[in-house]
Amino acid sequence: PKVFRDVEFYQSTPQQHDFSTPEGVVSDMNIYRVHLASLSQQGVYNFVLHAGVDIPNDGSMNMLFAKMHLEYDVPVKNTKSVKADSNVFLTFSDDPGEEVRRTTVDDLYVISSLAKLQNEMENAMQKSEWNRVSSLLDDMCHRAKKVHRMDLVKEYENTIDKLRKNGNLTQADINDTSQTTSVANSQLGIKAADESVLG
Repeated sequence: PKVFRDVEFYQSTPQQHDFSTPEGVVSDMNIYRVHLASLSQQGVYNFVLHAGVDIPNDGSMNMLFAKMHLEYDVPVKNTKSVKADSNVFLTFSDDPGEEVRRTTVDDLYVISSLAKLQNEMENAMQKSEWNRVSSLLDDMCHRAKKVHRMDLVKEYENTIDKLRKNGNLTQADINDTSQTTSVANSQLGIKAADESVLG
């Protein structure tokens, strides 16, 4: 719905993509489109949708979160334009005992957002905007701590130390950080698939 705030929409595996910019609005719904040229049975395809929403003031305990429309072909079966639709709802409760935290989905979101920040950091590095690079690394480190990924925290802190010591970073430094983030994303995507978590 258009009223949602700070919408972030990522593909986390097998590639990392940011689809957070909507194509448009139809019937008060933001439209996000993903085109996958092909799918592999061995592939793990994880997508994460994250948004801020206010609790309804009319007492409603359910709210539409997203409408999903899937259209695909199966060439080996000579099948075209198969369609499937599904709606996702949010359920609200004032009972703290009913709170549900989907840890793996939360982790997928944080790791996906790290990939986005990594891209921003690389762009800032190309422009020699070192204060911006430092700020982004601090943000990445903070997010990694939230999901207890101390391997990522260590890598980001080491990169921050290099930046503070030398006043800049080499392409090799950035490549190391990027590789660490990418591997973490892939590992978490496989874990989510094994646990059959749908986010």
